[in-house]
Amino acid sequence: MKPSNEWLNIARRGALIAISAFFVVALSGCFHDEDDKIPKLWDISWYGTDNGEITVNVPISNLNNLSSYNATIDTFTIDIVVTAGTPATIDITITDSASQFELNMSGTIAADGESATGTYNGLSDNGTVISGGWDIFKK
Repeated sequence: MKPSNEWLNIARRGALIAISAFFVVALSGCFHDEDDKIPKLWDISWYGTDNGEITVNVPISNLNNLSSYNATIDTFTIDIVVTAGTPATIDITITDSASQFELNMSGTIAADGESATGTYNGLSDNGTVISGGWDIFKK
């Protein structure tokens, strides 16, 4: 093999390696997810004179980045409103169109935005007054 052909082969291999490395770097950037645009599952639990739990799919990973959210799951309507501050506050209303069930939750969001706790009052599915505490955590 002539020396000029050797250099040509080395240059060709180098170009292929550089092109491959470029595509690996470029494609790995495509799979980088912006965390707050990916829906997250959050568990809302309440306890006291009534106990229960519901999981909601909210499009944020940090409660501090949410302003409002509304969803319907089966016969339940969930409304969430966050008010910025130190600490941020959160109000959650859960109603059931198939009964008298209604929860009005108010609380504060943890500084890291990963959870919130507070108190609730409302009506059970048969109309009895209920109250207690609640929390929300990312699954």
